[in-house]
Amino acid sequence: MASNINVVRRQIELLKTSTLSPQAFVKMHAATARSERGKLEAEQGKYPTTVVVDGRQGASEDSVRYGGVIEYEFHPAGDVIDATYAALMEAAPVKTGSYAKHILMYVNRVRRDATAEGATVDIKAGDEVVFIDTVPYARKIEGWRGRRNQSRPGLSAQAPNGVFEITARAMKARFGNYPVKIDFDYRAVLDGGVAESGPAKSAVRGKKGRFVSTGGTQSANRSENRWPCLIIEVL
Repeated sequence: MASNINVVRRQIELLKTSTLSPQAFVKMHAATARSERGKLEAEQGKYPTTVVVDGRQGASEDSVRYGGVIEYEFHPAGDVIDATYAALMEAAPVKTGSYAKHILMYVNRVRRDATAEGATVDIKAGDEVVFIDTVPYARKIEGWRGRRNQSRPGLSAQAPNGVFEITARAMKARFGNYPVKIDFDYRAVLDGGVAESGPAKSAVRGKKGRFVSTGGTQSANRSENRWPCLIIEVL
């Protein structure tokens, strides 16, 4: 896989030539587009691709109109997703295996699992992919790093620098020229889906030590309900 992907959309334009009939030009246009796509894939690898012909997604190159436009939209985000999951699994501490087992993936706030679904999860531009771990001790595993060099190491000696934040940094450095935005955050999982990002708020304990409502504070924004996660926004 090439690491210098600077083009994910390539528009192929041909100037009309008076030496060809409209039918011959269209045929040449389609052949040239396919050839250029092949060259790009040979240089940078094959990725899921959307063919857009005269604004019609999924149309055949042969259906291009005379003087029309053929576009290929390449979607290399799958490499980022696969590499991120592998890196999280490698960084995860191993004792009972529970932590690694609970690293889950959500796409647009919906739980997705390629193994369970028996098919590759398609990722396209505009999608938000979230990796999150919901074991009760996930926040302790992550540790804490604040301002003025204040910090608390992770709970596990196998991952003293945590898992998600350090992996997010590594992925940002590795895939900085890919059409993705990678961040570290804390989010809640409610009703089977990942909640939207929001400022963390601590709930208040009542007289019996139980958390009580504080003027409508959303449970998704309570710090004790949020888990470390790595967010990939596909651009």
